[in-house]
Amino acid sequence: MVRLALRRNHLLALSGFFLVLLLLCYRLPFSQLYRKMHNYNTLFKQVQEASRLRSHVSQKYFQSLERTPKPNIYQERMKKGNVTIAVGLITVKRSNKETEHLPPGTLDYLMQSASLVDHIMRHHAFFQTSVPFICNVDTFPESHKTAEKLYKFLPYTERYGLNSFGIGPLTFPGSKKLYQDVQSHVSRYHKETYDYAFCLQSAASLHPQYVILLEDDVLPHKDLPYVLEHMIHSRLNLTKSDHYKNGIAYLKMYYPAKWQGYATEWTRVFDLLSVSAVGAAVVLLISFILPAKLKSKIMCNESWKTFLISFLMVMLTCWLLGRQNINEFRRISKHLYRLQQSEGCCTQAMLYPIDVVAPLTQHLVTVSPHTHTDLAIMDYAAQGTLPALQIEPSLFFHVGLITSLNQRQKHPEEFIFHL
Repeated sequence: MVRLALRRNHLLALSGFFLVLLLLCYRLPFSQLYRKMHNYNTLFKQVQEASRLRSHVSQKYFQSLERTPKPNIYQERMKKGNVTIAVGLITVKRSNKETEHLPPGTLDYLMQSASLVDHIMRHHAFFQTSVPFICNVDTFPESHKTAEKLYKFLPYTERYGLNSFGIGPLTFPGSKKLYQDVQSHVSRYHKETYDYAFCLQSAASLHPQYVILLEDDVLPHKDLPYVLEHMIHSRLNLTKSDHYKNGIAYLKMYYPAKWQGYATEWTRVFDLLSVSAVGAAVVLLISFILPAKLKSKIMCNESWKTFLISFLMVMLTCWLLGRQNINEFRRISKHLYRLQQSEGCCTQAMLYPIDVVAPLTQHLVTVSPHTHTDLAIMDYAAQGTLPALQIEPSLFFHVGLITSLNQRQKHPEEFIFHL
């Protein structure tokens, strides 16, 4: 009878565990079952509606800002000098026939990102000497109406137009050729790379200590100010860190979640095994603390069996939920964010020390016109001795369901998140 009761208790515990696990897999993007449980069109509409609501909130934000005595506080910061971080929002107008059917505000990415960046820059102590700006690289800047609306709130520079920096037209590094004079490009990557170099040089003209370049379709996580301050002042501090005493090439603050899952790479396998071992050790510790009567109902008598079963259960849970969701536990503390060697892909959110900007810009304008910008940046880091780093989990969310580079539509699962 006792053995039968134990089996029944174990069965009930397992049933409850798998029911909760199934519900989590249903709700969490990037779990093993999420795409199987959700219809593509339903997810797409969900992302559309979330984007539309964020656009509405951001418009209200700037409308309220317009009624304040100083809607643009950054000109004063620029005059004072001693800029800590120059934060550029690289933007072009999005429009093509494939997106005309989308509800108004769905593609108003710049408004969304600018409102959150502006709010952080105004209200967080770490950014009180930093300056955000709009870097409008559209060939016809006056046609980018969203960017023009934001000029009254944020400093701006246009590759093919004017700027509020009080500087003349920028030239290519080591050349008299103007960026605005290059009207034709060999490929779309060629223009993207030149645009990126232009925005880097524009940021450097403010003489900051660091440059952050953001694409217009990323939104900062609420942890950004605290984690970035910790990274710069502690973990990347050139005077305190033995690892980075000579500096870094860059810090990548966004990497696509779809590529952060568990895989056959040894680092990811080790990650899964170590998390499983820690989880099993916690369960074993709890088993020693539990009252004897309760312990006998739900736990094995032998410690090694408890550890082994717990290890397998935690491993299964992690694999089903996905590494992306397990990594979210790192947001509990700024000290738990992980620095690792940077992957090649993506330039959505990058931080550069100012000493890197000039040689990197020189490199970008001399690479093959068919080279992707992110690969050109990675190539620059590979040629030098400075480490290129990436932070996990990402400090930014990507909202660009429609990419500005080729106007392709991506899978909506990648854009479901909670700010």
